[in-house]
Amino acid sequence: MRYQVTPLFARKLQSLSDKPEVLARIRVILESVETEDDKQILEDAKVAGQVSALGEDIYVIRAGSVRVFFSVGHDDDGDFVLFLDIAEQLPKKTGMVSTSLNNPRTNQTLNPSFNQAINPNFNRSINPNFTQAINPNFNRSINPNFNQAINPNFNRSINPRFNHSINPHFNRSLNPAFNHTLNPHFNRAYGGPFIYSDQLELEGFLVRATNTVRLLFSRDAVFLGTVLRHGANNFNIFDDNQRWMAYTINASDRVTLRFSTEGAWTGLIIGNMSP
Repeated sequence: MRYQVTPLFARKLQSLSDKPEVLARIRVILESVETEDDKQILEDAKVAGQVSALGEDIYVIRAGSVRVFFSVGHDDDGDFVLFLDIAEQLPKKTGMVSTSLNNPRTNQTLNPSFNQAINPNFNRSINPNFTQAINPNFNRSINPNFNQAINPNFNRSINPRFNHSINPHFNRSLNPAFNHTLNPHFNRAYGGPFIYSDQLELEGFLVRATNTVRLLFSRDAVFLGTVLRHGANNFNIFDDNQRWMAYTINASDRVTLRFSTEGAWTGLIIGNMSP
């Protein structure tokens, strides 16, 4: 049977270039799919490991520490397998309690590859490509290009260039370079929120400025921009030049999904984003 891969699957595959043993397991799965039909894949479970159904036409292949998620589709050329995502089950590590609790690599409840409720590939209610009410390209009330109240280029109260109380260069109490209680490098109990890529790499952290405004810092505590609330717990992300970069969708009380302005899932925010 022929197969296709999602962009997320392709990125995950590329990121595993330094793990030849993992790539070898995935290669066996891909080659095996090409030689079997859907009935064999779903019922005989002979594709390089154990296959189980996760519900709503989603399946997972287990091969050692590797988990490959897929579904079966049909088009004019016949049936095909669509590979959705890759997960590697890592051994549990000991360390600081706060780090483990906020780390999706070690806490599987925060990892979309293991928790389908927070994975937009499985839960369409948090996928803006299926739910237009949470997609700013369809819902103009949450799009800063149309709603000036949530755009810092028009609303100066949420623009650090004009409102110095939310500017870490002027208000040092919000600057982790000066206020070490907000700096994870000095305060290991700092609870975040933390920014992760779609590969679960730590990219940075947030500092609360107001109920509406979060400040975005790199993992080295360099100010990168603002994360501005609209509605309950969803946000738009702007760089330090007030350019709209991304938006977020709340997935759970501790997990927020990050999407590009085009709707591509690009990562996670882990931590409490409530006012």
